[in-house]
Amino acid sequence: VQIGLARSGPDGFSEKLLNDAEQLLAQAGQRLRMSSAHTVVALAGGTGSGKSSLFNRLAGADFSAVGVTRPVTRDPHACVWGVAGSGPLLEWLGVQRRYRYARSSALDRGEDAMAGLILLDLPDHDSVVSGDSGQVDRLVGLADLMVWVLDPQKYADAAVHRRYLVPLAGHAEVIAVVLNQADRLSAAQAEDCITDLRRLLDSEDLNDVQVLVTSALTGGGVDDLRKLLIQTVSARRAASARLSADVDAIVNRLMPYAADPAKSAGKEEEEEEAGAARTVPEDTVNLLVEAFCGAAGVSAVGESLQSARELRALDYVGWPIGWLAERITGHDPARKVRLGKLWEELRSVTAGPSGAQQAEIDNALTMVADRPIRRALHVEGNPRCARHGDGGVAAGGDRDCWLVADYRRLAGPAARLRHRWRGVARRDRGVRRVPRR
Repeated sequence: VQIGLARSGPDGFSEKLLNDAEQLLAQAGQRLRMSSAHTVVALAGGTGSGKSSLFNRLAGADFSAVGVTRPVTRDPHACVWGVAGSGPLLEWLGVQRRYRYARSSALDRGEDAMAGLILLDLPDHDSVVSGDSGQVDRLVGLADLMVWVLDPQKYADAAVHRRYLVPLAGHAEVIAVVLNQADRLSAAQAEDCITDLRRLLDSEDLNDVQVLVTSALTGGGVDDLRKLLIQTVSARRAASARLSADVDAIVNRLMPYAADPAKSAGKEEEEEEAGAARTVPEDTVNLLVEAFCGAAGVSAVGESLQSARELRALDYVGWPIGWLAERITGHDPARKVRLGKLWEELRSVTAGPSGAQQAEIDNALTMVADRPIRRALHVEGNPRCARHGDGGVAAGGDRDCWLVADYRRLAGPAARLRHRWRGVARRDRGVRRVPRR
C-alpha cells in the first residue's frame, strides 16, 4: 500500500484500489484481534426468502420477526452459542444489545457441538428502506461464512447474483447457497430448480459452492445446514479463509499493474544488451555477503556453536568410567562456566543488530553505492571524454562527460556532509572523539 501511494495518479495505481487495500488491512487486523473461538455466519437474502424463519428454526426460538410481503428485519439479529468472549466481536459487527440472544439463556441447554457460533440474521438486501442495503454490504464484508438464502421464485434474481455472488467468485470456500421453501415444490420441481441454480453458479465461477435444499416451515434439510455450521465452527478456520480470499481478490486487482510477460518476452534482445548494466556484478555481491556476514557475526556464531557442541558431546561420547565418575562427583565447575558463557555469547549474537553491526552494514552499502560514481569520475573505457590535468572535462565531450563534471563538483560536498552526519550519529549513540592535543 505504501508503494502504491507513492505511485498514485493518472499513470499509477487506482486510488479506489489503494483505499480498498488499506481498508482490508485494517479490517483483517481488527478481526484477528477479536475472539478466534467464534465464527460469524451470516444469513443473507431477499424479502420473503425465509431467512428469518430459517434463523429462528436454527436458534430454536422466535427471535427474529417474520414477514413475507414486506421487509421486517430492519436491524441485524444475532444468536450466540457460547457467550463468553463474544462481546467485542458483536460490538465490532454493530449488533445492538437488544438484538443479541444467547442460546443457553433461551433454552434449557445449548448444543455443545455449535459452541462458538455467532449466527446473524441480516436485513433484506433488496429492501426499499434506506440504510438496510448499506448494513447488508457492511456485514457481508465482515462475516466469516456467508449463507445466501434463496427461494424458488427469485433464486435467479440478478440483484443478488450481480451485486454479491459474482464479485465473491473467489470466496467459494466461505459461501453456501440454500434454496429455501422446498415444501412448495414437488421432488421433480425441486430437482429442476437445483439444476438451474447450479448452472448459474458454475457460470459465475462458483463451482465449489455448496447448495442445500431446506424448508423452514417443515424443518426439511435444516439438519444438513446445521451439520455444515457445526463443521465450520469445529474447524475454526473460516475467519482466516475469508481474509485469505479477500487478500487474493485485492492481489488479482493489482495484477494489471504488474509487468506484462508478453511485452517482456518481446524485448529479450534489448534486455540482454542492457542486462549487464542493470545486473549487480558478482564481485559486488561477494563484497556485500562478506560484509553482512561480518556484521552478523557468522564466524563468531559458528565458532561458539562448535565449541559448545564439542563440550556437550563429551556427555555422550568418551570413556565410560570417566563419564560415570564425573556424574557421581558432579560436573567440572570450570567446564560448566565455560559452557554457560558460550550459550550467553550465542544469545547475545542472535539477539538483534547492535549499533556497531548497523554501522558495518551502512559502510558496506555506502561503498557499493559509491562504485558507479567512482567509475564515472575516472571515466573508465570512454575515449571521447578527455580528462585535463586540472581535473576538468573537455568541452567537446558528450552528455556523459557533463555528468562526470557534475559528479566531481558534488563529490566533495557530499563527502563532507556524510562526514558530519556520521559525527552526529556517533554523538547520538554516545560515541565521542578524543580531542587532539
